[in-house]
Amino acid sequence: MTSTANSPQLKFNKEMENIISDWLDDHCSTERYSPGLERISKFFEPLVTQIAKSKVKIITVGGTNGKGETAHTLEYLLTSRKQNVALWTSPHILSITERFRFNGINIDIDELFDLMRENGELLASAKFSYYEFLFYIFLKRTLLSQELDYIIFEVGIGGRFDAVNLLDADVAIITSISREHQEILGKTYRQILHEKLPIARPQKKLITSLELKYCQDLTATYCQIRQIDWIDLFAGGISVHSDNFSARNKKLAQYVYETSLGLGPPLVANYPAYKGRFEKISYGKCEMTFVGSHNIDGMRKLAHWLVEQIDTNSFIYDRIIMAFSRRDSDDIRVMVDTLCNIPHYHGKIVLTVFEHYKAFSAWEKLDWALEYFNSKKLLFIPDWRGQLKECRNECRTILITGSYYFVGEVQKNSIDSL
Repeated sequence: MTSTANSPQLKFNKEMENIISDWLDDHCSTERYSPGLERISKFFEPLVTQIAKSKVKIITVGGTNGKGETAHTLEYLLTSRKQNVALWTSPHILSITERFRFNGINIDIDELFDLMRENGELLASAKFSYYEFLFYIFLKRTLLSQELDYIIFEVGIGGRFDAVNLLDADVAIITSISREHQEILGKTYRQILHEKLPIARPQKKLITSLELKYCQDLTATYCQIRQIDWIDLFAGGISVHSDNFSARNKKLAQYVYETSLGLGPPLVANYPAYKGRFEKISYGKCEMTFVGSHNIDGMRKLAHWLVEQIDTNSFIYDRIIMAFSRRDSDDIRVMVDTLCNIPHYHGKIVLTVFEHYKAFSAWEKLDWALEYFNSKKLLFIPDWRGQLKECRNECRTILITGSYYFVGEVQKNSIDSL
C-alpha cells in the first residue's frame, strides 16, 4: 500500500499508539466533553502567562465544519513562507501525534509519551479530561520549541468553554455554523453562536464564513458591542454559495494569511491533501479516498461536491462506504438520505458498522433503512474489512466517509493488511 503524491504518508507505530492509549485510559478515561474553564485555569495559568509574554501570534479556529482543513491550510501557507508554526487539532484520525504539529511535522511519538509521563502526576490534582491533558502537553511542548511566529488552535467543541479559549487569540476564525452537539451547544443558531463567538477578543480580528444572513446579523451585533474587528467572507462577496466546502475553507485560510496577517499573496499555488480530507491511498489495485463527513451539514456539503464532480464528468467513485459515530438516529437518516439521493449516481452505497467506543450502535432504531435496502439503493454490509479485501484485487475507486473515527479504523486496517 502506498500513499499518493498528494497524500500524507501513513505513519503508524501500533505498539506505541496502544501503549499511549492504555496509559491515557488509566489516567484520564476516554475522550469526553468537560466544560468549565475555572476548573482548569489555575493549572494552565503558568503556561498561558509564558506564551502571552512571547511575541507569538495566536490564531484560534472555531465553527461547526471546516475547522481542520482551514487550520491545516493556514499552517501550510505559513510554513511555506518559512514561518515557525505550532498547530493543535483534534480529534486525531490515525495517530495521536497528529494533534501535535510543529512546522508541519507531527511530534515524535516517543517524545510525546515522555512528556505525558513527565507531567502525569498533575492528573491526580488537576482532574483533566483526555482532551485537556493532551492540550496541556501541547502547550508544554510549544514552550520547548524554537521561537514561534504563530500558534494555531483548532477548537474542540463550541469555543466558550474549550481549553483553547484560555489563550487570547490575535485572530479568531469561525468557519461555518450549523446544528451539531445540540445537547451541549443548543438548538438555535443564536445559542450556537453564543458558544462559538467568545473565542474572539475586543480590539482583535474575527473572520467568519457564515452563509446565513441571520447569523451574519447576530455576529455583527455581537462584535459591535464588544469592539471586535469583524469581516464575513460571504457578506463581503469573497465567498459565494456555489463554492464547494473545501474551496470555502481554503478561501478563508488564504484571506487570513493575505489580509488579516498582512502577508500578501501565498507562495504556493496548490495545496496538499490533509489527514482524512480528500486523502488518497492505494490499497492493492483499488484507490481509497477519505473524506470525513460526520454531521448533517458536512454530508450535505460532501453531496454538493459529488454532484459537482458528476456534472463536470469528474466523478470517479464506483463505491461509497460510510459508517457513523454515536448520534441521533434521525441525523443518520438524513445523512443516508443525502447520499442515496445524489442524482445520476449509479455506483454502490454501503452502510456499515465499526468497533469504537464512539461508534453508533443502536441499529435497531434504523428500521427506516429497510426501504433503501429493499430498493437496492443502499447495501448494509457489517463486514467492511471483507468488503475492502474483495476490492483489493479489483480496479475500484472507493470513497470512505462518515465518522472520522471510522476513517481512522479503515486506515489502521489498511496498514495491518500489508
